[in-house]
Amino acid sequence: MKIKGKKIKQGVRNIFKKLFQKIYLIFVLLVILNLILGEFFFWKYYLKAEEKEIEIPSSLKIDQTLLNKFSLNQREREELFKAALNKDYPELFSSSALRKTEIEK
Repeated sequence: MKIKGKKIKQGVRNIFKKLFQKIYLIFVLLVILNLILGEFFFWKYYLKAEEKEIEIPSSLKIDQTLLNKFSLNQREREELFKAALNKDYPELFSSSALRKTEIEK
């Protein structure tokens, strides 16, 4: 058992030593391989995207009742907003308002 374990450890160490002695060569080869595969997939999917055309319906139907409801709802909201802007609200943080709350306490 010990002999096989030592032989396996030495074999693994030898493999790693041989690989790491040529680490720059392996790195360059992996980068080149990555570039080649990346270019292959890029062109594959680029050409697929070129072949497909975007399908746009020639005439879009507009639901007039929905449009009318939307515009009516929008007008009502604008009126409420304008009414809120025109309304006078008491200033809660002015000095006179603070004095009133102190007096009430």
